Amino acid sequence: MRLINLTPHPVVLRVGTEAVTLPPSGVVARTTTVEEPVGTVTIQDGLGIPVIRVVYGRLEGVPPPQEGIGYIVSSLAAQAAPERRDLFIPARPIRDEQGRIVAAQALASEDATLDQFRAFCSARRQRKEEPCRII
Repeated sequence: MRLINLTPHPVVLRVGTEAVTLPPSGVVARTTTVEEPVGTVTIQDGLGIPVIRVVYGRLEGVPPPQEGIGYIVSSLAAQAAPERRDLFIPARPIRDEQGRIVAAQALASEDATLDQFRAFCSARRQRKEEPCRII
């Protein structure tokens, strides 16, 4: 599979001693957002800071699915299109001494996560355990 990086920064994927760097493609996957005012929080010095609710919408900047091509996107972008099996999120981060992420050891998929959750819940039902709840 050919991977295209739709994030604004290079993504380094490392498995054992092997590594590959995927440069940004120049296109960034984003989700639309709508801000809704919630209130104000007054902090030190009496400064009133607006509090908002951010509602995330549709995915933008991602080409339609193509056979043999996967796209590296942010977690938020992948969550906006869980039905897309071609969107991947860098996972299992490797950090440097300052705690900065320098590489990923795996790729995650919202679709795979949802499939795993469904399988987990199905097994709980079969064992007659308390059902899964999304909170």
